[in-house]
Amino acid sequence: MIRKNTGKEASVEEVIETLRDVPGAPDTLCAICYLKQRAAERALRGLYTELVNDYDLRLRWRKTTGFCRQHGELASRIGDPLGTAILYLDMVDSNQATGDDGGKMKPWARKRPQPSKDGKCLCCTDEKIAEERYLQAVASSMRQDSSFIDALTASRHGLCIAHSSSLQGMLPTDLAQALQKETMRRLALLKEQLAEIVRKSDYRYQHEPRGDEKDAWLRALQLFSSR
Repeated sequence: MIRKNTGKEASVEEVIETLRDVPGAPDTLCAICYLKQRAAERALRGLYTELVNDYDLRLRWRKTTGFCRQHGELASRIGDPLGTAILYLDMVDSNQATGDDGGKMKPWARKRPQPSKDGKCLCCTDEKIAEERYLQAVASSMRQDSSFIDALTASRHGLCIAHSSSLQGMLPTDLAQALQKETMRRLALLKEQLAEIVRKSDYRYQHEPRGDEKDAWLRALQLFSSR
């Protein structure tokens, strides 16, 4: 991870709080998606405020090809010019070092330096670690009591299909089936609500007030989004 010490461990309580739509949680985002993105954002802020000149971090950074597109866009919003300049001087130096004689960079279409095994975008790495910890916390909790499944059932937004599927693979058969049952219930309800949006788009029914289906299209995007 970017930070040397991540502080509080991932907990099922955080997931349950997010399922209950705590202030600040996006209205239509899968709880695990939200928490892993929050972890990446916190790590990126830590990178800029604390660790941009950290020796070990810089060594790790030099083994990457920089931020991925998603986290590069995040850095453009919450980063700063000096920190970015310091980090990407390494990227420029790395590309120049592999250039032709005279220090010129090779064209992008030609062979570029390959990152090491841990050369993935540092924020992507942080997201993945957080995601695995939250899934493990939920799976462990489900083996002990029904607090998570109760919160999931009561939640308006729940988990995306990808995280629900990953979680099912970590559970014994009876708990996996309970989670699958809840997923199918949500799909049936979502189908009704999406159909209602289509129906009310007909001029004959446009006068009818919007109900619970009003944000179903956003929940559909969230439910089927890939990680």
